[in-house]
Amino acid sequence: MSLTDEDKVWINEQLNRVREDVREQVERVETSLLTEFHKWASPVEARQRSHTAALRAFDLEMESLSDRVNKLESGPRTAALPRLRLPLVLPRSTSPPADPPGTAAPPKTGRRAHTRR
Repeated sequence: MSLTDEDKVWINEQLNRVREDVREQVERVETSLLTEFHKWASPVEARQRSHTAALRAFDLEMESLSDRVNKLESGPRTAALPRLRLPLVLPRSTSPPADPPGTAAPPKTGRRAHTRR
């Protein structure tokens, strides 16, 4: 069986119609994907910009606080703040201080005392 010229023309027309239908469907899908992406990206970009601005403000505040701390730490010592002098020799006694008379705790026993109510 062989195809006639009319059959070949008809087949080509059908193929061209199918190609055009597929092209239109792909274009619709691309358009809807791009539309949805732009709907999503716009608020995300706005949030990113606001977060970026907030981070910049935090960085400036941290830098300002760091400068203030550095000035306080490296500033000249004033005479108004005397330095404390600790004793160089510590007492040798390592035993705990004795209880005042009459305040000694009762001795501990291995048994627990039972009381009746």
